[in-house]
Amino acid sequence: MTTRRSRRGRGDPFKRAARRTPPEQIRRTIEKRLLSADPEDGTDLAEFVDAAIAEHGPGVVDPELVAFAYGQSDRGDEAIALIEAVRADAPADEMKLFIHAGILHGQERNAECAVLLREALVHHPEGAVFHALLAWWCLDEVTESAARFHLRQALELDPAGDGPHISGVMLSRHYGDLEQAEVHLEFLRVHHPDAHEQILKEDAEKAKEAEEARDAERQDSEEDPGTVA
Repeated sequence: MTTRRSRRGRGDPFKRAARRTPPEQIRRTIEKRLLSADPEDGTDLAEFVDAAIAEHGPGVVDPELVAFAYGQSDRGDEAIALIEAVRADAPADEMKLFIHAGILHGQERNAECAVLLREALVHHPEGAVFHALLAWWCLDEVTESAARFHLRQALELDPAGDGPHISGVMLSRHYGDLEQAEVHLEFLRVHHPDAHEQILKEDAEKAKEAEEARDAERQDSEEDPGTVA
């Protein structure tokens, strides 16, 4: 008779990964996720960071990267508290501002995110990423003219980057300019295929969700036809 092995706790894989990963590579692993176009579920990243700190000590990961990892999971309050504490000593640090804005956006606190991005531009007026994010993450928090201004600035400062053109897709779609959105999308297809693929993936997911919602509505209507006027 074959004896079935007991399943190990969920934390074990992260502990094993932390033991196998050299300390200098841990930071690069987190930074790679930070700059990735694919917003993956971050629960695994937060658990990996906790395991790495337990294995190698708190100095193995910069606190702003810990905040980023927590912000990618369901530990948003911890992430906000940590990044605010970190930024207290370096309020103008570009990466810390970027991470702080990302955590706020991830929690759908886009009004606060817009305020922070404007603050970032005070410190970094030529920061293309901050202009691009105001024209992408904060479209409901800024006027159309302001959004278009920030998109133009982003494109002038970083014409070959993926961020300004992702913003171009999102802004153009938001205001119904589908032809211009396709121009930016084609640029991404040629020059930044990963970003292009991610947008198409998100489009497919949204289309699927919309179809499922229509199916549910039709089913509800069929089950209770008396609700139809």
